[in-house]
Amino acid sequence: MLTGLVGQSFAVSGSNLFPGALGGGVWRRPLSEMTSVEWFSTDLPTQFSLHKNFPNPFNPSTTICYSLPTNSRVRLTIVNMLGQVVGELVNEEQAAGWKEVQWHANVASGIYFYRIEAVPISNPSNRFVDVKKMIVIK
Repeated sequence: MLTGLVGQSFAVSGSNLFPGALGGGVWRRPLSEMTSVEWFSTDLPTQFSLHKNFPNPFNPSTTICYSLPTNSRVRLTIVNMLGQVVGELVNEEQAAGWKEVQWHANVASGIYFYRIEAVPISNPSNRFVDVKKMIVIK
């Protein structure tokens, strides 16, 4: 198992996996030896962020990841091209850390947006809002 890779990127070439980590360093691992991949980090994020969903385009589901540097009230919604909310994935107080949520799209093919609003419990004036685009193909 590969652990401790924060901010990593992965590439596959032939029958090998090449993970890279922040601060440099690339390793090679035969795909035949891979049984699972786990996200592991003991560090808390240093800033709010909303990452690109994967896969994108997708059918029928996608994964959305985000990070919270502090305990926050979080609302993560899915919005269509008309600005209508078609899904609410998160609406709760969450502890600081790296977060991941799945969206199982029960909507027509098209372009949708996912929007996060995170309000730190300790500093409500430091509100974080971000929006990203995704494509559903059926």
